[in-house]
Amino acid sequence: MVKNQLFRVLPDIDIILTLLETFGLTSLQDTNFFTKQTLKDNDTITKINGIYDKLQTYYLPCKKKYLDNQTEKGCITILRQFIKVHGYTLVSKEKYIKREKLCVYRLIELDDKESTPKKKKEKNITISFE
Repeated sequence: MVKNQLFRVLPDIDIILTLLETFGLTSLQDTNFFTKQTLKDNDTITKINGIYDKLQTYYLPCKKKYLDNQTEKGCITILRQFIKVHGYTLVSKEKYIKREKLCVYRLIELDDKESTPKKKKEKNITISFE
């Protein structure tokens, strides 16, 4: 029995590659950007509904709500959940494309040092009143 709060069976690489194809990505190492508009252009919601039965076998019964009433945001959530099991995540940044502010998403590894912001080190400060 796999102990996971979201999946009854941990997703294998085959289902993740199928899911990535619906987003227009080729593999987990693909560094292409995508936006919600490209998801509309690629008709991602219809493609995810096409593999609904495969995806449903992985989720716990109480978590199948993620697959119902799909939107572009819901599709991104599903992708984020599936790739996190294999040590990847989605990073989003706001960019202006053709004078329109859009959220741009990209796949990265969780331990990728370049793509994650660095934490500031705390400095020890001593105040003395003489």
